Amino acid sequence: MTIRSGWPDRDVQTRFESSLEHSASLFFFGFFDNLSRGLELDLAKLAIKAIAHDLHEILTTDRNPAQVYSKGRTRAQIRRFWERARERVKDWRDWETLFFAEEKRAMWKLTRPLSRKVRNVLREAWVEYYEGKTREDRYLREIHPLVGASWGLFCREQPGNEGMASLNSFFAEGDQIITDLYLRKLLLEVQEKVRKAFGAKNN
Repeated sequence: MTIRSGWPDRDVQTRFESSLEHSASLFFFGFFDNLSRGLELDLAKLAIKAIAHDLHEILTTDRNPAQVYSKGRTRAQIRRFWERARERVKDWRDWETLFFAEEKRAMWKLTRPLSRKVRNVLREAWVEYYEGKTREDRYLREIHPLVGASWGLFCREQPGNEGMASLNSFFAEGDQIITDLYLRKLLLEVQEKVRKAFGAKNN
């Protein structure tokens, strides 16, 4: 099971989120939001693309800013790094595809042993997500930082995570990525809950 690297890098002390949990969270958020608001998104496409979009992480793990930019070594340096995430990643749209070529090679290698039908479906879903070809792809991309921030809030509320680092990177990403007004409202609500959970000075 592949662990999402952003949580140990944020000094989370409780159990970490897996890539599979992340993909499931992405789908279930989309499932409920789609039906509740009558967005008329294709549920089958949401499901397969939520599952496929990070499958490459089985071989590559996921990359977060702390693995690309120097975050320092001390707890104080790491905390400052995450608090200033906006200064590190200027364009979160570019960040999502920064390692596209390498991740595509991993995805192709991972799916090579599968039957042609299964392989083609997974590869097509993976490529379409990163290229934002359909409404479902673009929607999943918008809820991505919202789902990440929500999991981070869950972590912060667990005993032992009082010292975990900032979730600012999710809000910086959301500010750039999310265009849906309802989703922007949700992001602000999560941000306010995070601010209270961490203390106003840290987020």
